[in-house]
Amino acid sequence: MYQHRRTLFEHQEVACDTLGFHWLSDAQRPALVRVLRGELSRTGDRQRLLQYARRWLYEHRLIVLRERDLRTMIIKAIREHEAGLARTIVEGIDPLL
Repeated sequence: MYQHRRTLFEHQEVACDTLGFHWLSDAQRPALVRVLRGELSRTGDRQRLLQYARRWLYEHRLIVLRERDLRTMIIKAIREHEAGLARTIVEGIDPLL
């Protein structure tokens, strides 16, 4: 059937192409962080955020990244979310008090 023996990687590549899955591009990474920030308004649980990120990737036909990479993106989203909250608090404080 095959002229040469295919590797697992080659089979995975064919499966991804057939199903229409692609790697997350550099341009799509900020979009994932942005939706994670939005999800932070509903939960701060990192395990749930990890599940949410995996589901988002799957729904967008993107190959799910390594857990370490997803956790790094979750940390980035949390930091950005907290920085935004801090800015809101600072802006809301009357400096004359």
